Amino acid sequence: MEVAICLVFACIAARVLTSAGRTVRWIAFPALLLLFAQCARRDRNFAHDLIRPIDISKTVEYKVAQWIDQNLPGRRVMVSGDAAYIFNVFSDNPQLSGGHEPTAPNFLQQIAVYQIYTGDHAGEHDAEVSLLWLKAFGVDAITVPGESTHEFYKPFRNAAKFESILPVLWRGDGDAIYSVPRSAQSLAHVIPRSAVVSRAPIHGMDLDQVRIYVAALDDTALPATSLRLQGQSRATIDGLVSSSEVVSVQIAWDPAWHATVAGKDVPVVKDGLGQIVIAPPCDGACAISLVYGTSPTIWLCRSASGFVMLAMAALLLSRRKRPVLPQQLIHHHTPGAGHIQ
Repeated sequence: MEVAICLVFACIAARVLTSAGRTVRWIAFPALLLLFAQCARRDRNFAHDLIRPIDISKTVEYKVAQWIDQNLPGRRVMVSGDAAYIFNVFSDNPQLSGGHEPTAPNFLQQIAVYQIYTGDHAGEHDAEVSLLWLKAFGVDAITVPGESTHEFYKPFRNAAKFESILPVLWRGDGDAIYSVPRSAQSLAHVIPRSAVVSRAPIHGMDLDQVRIYVAALDDTALPATSLRLQGQSRATIDGLVSSSEVVSVQIAWDPAWHATVAGKDVPVVKDGLGQIVIAPPCDGACAISLVYGTSPTIWLCRSASGFVMLAMAALLLSRRKRPVLPQQLIHHHTPGAGHIQ
């Protein structure tokens, strides 16, 4: 956004100064130069205090990312604090929250993360409530910066709440990685239709339907379902599905997701947690193809991008066709000649 604002400002300033008189330009140019020099000086001082050489392999953020990448390949994790911002520089593991809330596709995930960090109104059930949210979003491990961590944010109000409750997978530099026990480490599950979360929770302690949903995820009597990711936009789901059951996919719903069974389209709907629910027309073995394609929003963005590119090209071509003559040669009449030279 900042880059776009700078470009817009430059275009407006260029147009204004071009049409302004010489006196205005003589005043405006030095004023703008002084302003930009001041901004550059402040940025330089800020960078000088902030940017320092380090050995990235010695940082806790790097150690956490490397351990997860090597020991939990492909598994969804909740990386906490500032490590979340750079985690996917070093690992391809999916995260529950990457730390960039304004661009998160599922706001309910941010409610879950807030509840896990703060434990608001959970009291002695803080760890239990956090575990419910982690399971509801298909998380297999969570990183927790402790009191002695070198991590900057220290986001947990109670960093010790998982001790003696969740298995410790790794510990170092004041941080810990805990395992989140799930009956099936898949992101797709066959559940009864009655277990689907039908409305969005209004806060992190609105858990009545979440408890029913998580209980269905933990029910080992239900058939196991596999989800195989093929790149970032395609997946195959295999399982046994009856007419009274649906497939819950722990991936953020978006209108661009499309599902097919035996080549026929199947509706992809959103549950109360903002995740995918598919009701395939199966009564037994079922194979579902899930593809991220296009949506009206995607086409709108593509059209806007194409329009801007065409407009810029047209502007450049129109400028080439209009040669600009020096100002002193326009409307200059030779005395007695009666014509413009």
